[in-house]
Amino acid sequence: MNNLNRIVQQIQESQGRKPFYLYDLDAFANHLKKFRIEGTRFWYATKANPLSHVLKVASEAGFGIDCASAGEFRQALRSGVPAHEILLTGPSKPKALLEEALDAGLRTFVLESLQQVRDLEFLASDKKIKVQGLLRLQIAWNESEASVLGGSEVSPFGLDAESWFSLKVSELQFVEIKGVHCFQWGNVMDPARLSKIWFQTAKQARELADKLGFKLEILDLGGGLGIPYAGENELAFDRVKSEMKRLKRELFETEIWMELGRYAIGPYGKYVSQITDRKTVFGSSILVLEGGVHHLIRPALVGEPFPATPLISQTKVKTQEFDLHGPLCTSLDYMGTVVFPEEIKPGDSVIFHQCGAYGFTESMPYFLCHDLPAEFILKEGEIRCARPWQKPETWLV
Repeated sequence: MNNLNRIVQQIQESQGRKPFYLYDLDAFANHLKKFRIEGTRFWYATKANPLSHVLKVASEAGFGIDCASAGEFRQALRSGVPAHEILLTGPSKPKALLEEALDAGLRTFVLESLQQVRDLEFLASDKKIKVQGLLRLQIAWNESEASVLGGSEVSPFGLDAESWFSLKVSELQFVEIKGVHCFQWGNVMDPARLSKIWFQTAKQARELADKLGFKLEILDLGGGLGIPYAGENELAFDRVKSEMKRLKRELFETEIWMELGRYAIGPYGKYVSQITDRKTVFGSSILVLEGGVHHLIRPALVGEPFPATPLISQTKVKTQEFDLHGPLCTSLDYMGTVVFPEEIKPGDSVIFHQCGAYGFTESMPYFLCHDLPAEFILKEGEIRCARPWQKPETWLV
């Protein structure tokens, strides 16, 4: 039995067998050490996993914290992140959000519309506060591949270059435009494709800066570095690093920013659920789990399940195919098709991998009033409960 299985069994024996998440923060912290590239600043994308313990590790590793809502930047502040180390992003920034951010000490903003620029300038002027902003640029790509970040489709993320042309940068007194942000592709596994995206982005960011008359001091490329879900090879980070250095040589006066979420924390989280039933329907073998897409919604959103392994002591080598389904009263609650030992049975558990990012907080945990999963962390070799299971009566009104 490997170390992961032992840890999972230890939690089940001491805490209970209900669904839970487990995050290996020791491995996460070690992973973050490789993100040291001269002329490049890394930010952790809170939306990937806002657990306070995760934010603390990222901040202690020298990452800034990218927040896309008031809840996220409040969580970052509560986790001990200095306000000046927080970047406020996101397509919707009502005045109340901007004002709260300014009052909390945030000074760096990604601006996604002319209205956001006007609102921030007005508030900063009223408070006599100098802030810096990045203009989010949306680029037209000649690619048909879909992306949750818009890809080649029109999206609410930023403005196209022509729409930014009406901005009078020289008239801004309190908002200093420092650079450009552009991020339209997620979970990219090919370094060559990443490089192509980055260099095209850099070209258009330079053109926008020249047109509007500001110096491109910062180019924020967002994230996009992928992790394997379906048996692909891992992203060759040495090649990614090489391409980033090549880009930096071309943009020698520009600092490059990257906001990493999935690639930072994704591989260091597991989701564990017990099998409650096994049945055969029209010749198809089905395993019903206690947890499902209400805890881990990605399979229903993008049709790509998380890799899964059974937690059993295998006495036979014969395997068969099973469809995994959760407890919800909808066919959307499909967790993927797997090949497991044919002896698997109710009471055994399934471990889903790559669940450190876009897991619990991306999901719909309140649907059908099931218990909320617990979250455990492994830190300094010790297992700790970050949040216990919660029954629906604690949040139903």
